[in-house]
Order: sequence, then structure tokens, then C-alpha cells
Amino acid sequence: MTCASHISRRSFMHLFSLALFFMSNHNSDTEQQAAKILNTYAKGKEKAYELSDDDQFLSESDIEDIEQTVPELEIRLERMAKQNIRLVSSEMTAYMKSHDFKVKGSTGTEYTVTIGPKLHCTCRDHNVRGTHCKHILFILLRELKVTDLKSPVYETLTPSDKVLKDIFSRYHPTK
Repeated sequence: MTCASHISRRSFMHLFSLALFFMSNHNSDTEQQAAKILNTYAKGKEKAYELSDDDQFLSESDIEDIEQTVPELEIRLERMAKQNIRLVSSEMTAYMKSHDFKVKGSTGTEYTVTIGPKLHCTCRDHNVRGTHCKHILFILLRELKVTDLKSPVYETLTPSDKVLKDIFSRYHPTK
């Protein structure tokens, strides 16, 4: 068994067990969506580790990047699903390009999440780590219904205008 397949199986099994836990123990829409996304993500990651037809292995840097990314996303998805985050208000600030959402975190603190040319949240986690926090994930999953973890909006804090237009066109469908 190669190092890459060993890491794959461990990461996959962890993600898959999280998905099963959420599917069996939680009933809210957000928790069900998080379970579905964890399950989809886990299946996608298992395939990412598999050897290609020409037997090329992942480089050490690829493995390190994946190992760092998977736990961070797992942790934030778990927090988002377990904690009581609620939408307070929303406002489109630039037609099909930017939208501000006010959310109330589990501690009762209100945060502003901006989905636009630069994803941003006023919470400490986002400002310190500079990654997708649980509030940004909540808006992407619960409000904007972006359930494909392969979407570029999960890979960067600066999505393209095309990606934003696709997301907002589903959120604000034209008649």
C-alpha cells in the first residue's frame, strides 16, 4: 500500500464517518446539507488520491496541501452544522456581483458576511486565518445553496465574476 493510498483511506473514512453521523443524528436542513456535502467531498477526495492509469503518484507537496485543506474544511463544516447560526438580513450591494448577509452566531454575536469579488466575514476566525469561516460556509450552503464542494467559491476567497453570477442567478432567479 502506498503512502498516498494510506492517507486517502484514512481521510476518506474520517469524512465518511462524519457524513454518516450527521445523516443519522441530525434533522435540520443545514445539517442534512452538511452531511451530503461531507459525503460528496469524501468521495471526491478518495478519487483524488487514486493512482492514474500511468501509475503516477501524488507528490509530497500535493499530499501536504490536501492534508492541510481537508481538516480545515471538515472542522468548519462540523461547526457550521452543530452551531445555531441564523440569517438576520441580506442585501444585494452590487447587482449579481456582491451581497451582504447579516448572520447571528451561536453566541448571539452578529457578523456581516460578504459574498462578492472578495469573500469576507467580520468574525475573528476569518480575520485571523483568512479562510472560509463557518459563517461564510453557512451562507454558501444554506442561503445560496452551493452544494458542490468542487465549486471555485470553496477554493478561493476571490471568486470570478462568472462564478458569482452563476451563484447569484440561482439565488435571485429572473422571471
